[in-house]
Amino acid sequence: MRYIATAFIFYKNKLLFVLHKKSGLWMHVGGHVEANENIEEALLREIKEEINIPVVVLDTLNLKTKRTNLVRPLKHPFFIHQGTHLVRGKYTAFDYVCIAKSTKIKLKEDELLDYKWVSKSEIKKLKAYKYLKDLAIKAFEYYKTQKE
Repeated sequence: MRYIATAFIFYKNKLLFVLHKKSGLWMHVGGHVEANENIEEALLREIKEEINIPVVVLDTLNLKTKRTNLVRPLKHPFFIHQGTHLVRGKYTAFDYVCIAKSTKIKLKEDELLDYKWVSKSEIKKLKAYKYLKDLAIKAFEYYKTQKE
């Protein structure tokens, strides 16, 4: 089983989508968790590698759990789901909601062709997986309950 960390990144009521070279589809930022990292570390690494902007990762349960020298609590994802990639097989994805601190994006050009910030009403028009569009709309609803 492979694990994936992804981010629905918002800035002033707009959601970031990136256009992937291989698939030609609009997607959210994210990628595979490496052997030496936890989900949250993978999420931040993928954001840095793919778009290079600082973000705040929201904790969907808003628990104020303290870190100790033995335990490091992770933030709770917005959604967790399983799927099957046509080439790479089964995976579990951890989808987080994030708020961008900047919009000065530097794309990872060997993987991504373009990016755009979209409103909730524009999501349905994107050339993207249906489940991703449905989840993005739910992420918008959650984001609206948060304060920037």
